[in-house]
Amino acid sequence: NGETRFNFGNIGGVKQYQNGKLKCSKCGEFKNLDEFPDDRYGSSNGKRSNCSTCDVIRNKQYRESSKLD
Repeated sequence: NGETRFNFGNIGGVKQYQNGKLKCSKCGEFKNLDEFPDDRYGSSNGKRSNCSTCDVIRNKQYRESSKLD
């Protein structure tokens, strides 16, 4: 039906849905739920707020920034 609805998680985060798709908090694209990693810790829908593609980038940046010289 094209409407945007909001679902508030346990921690107060806002997740946006449109046409059954979830909006990634990082890239801003609406994607299918299967394109989001599972979140076992307090997520209202069992999925992280960032998509798998953005999660891979975030993890890579974290690993690179935390390397010991």
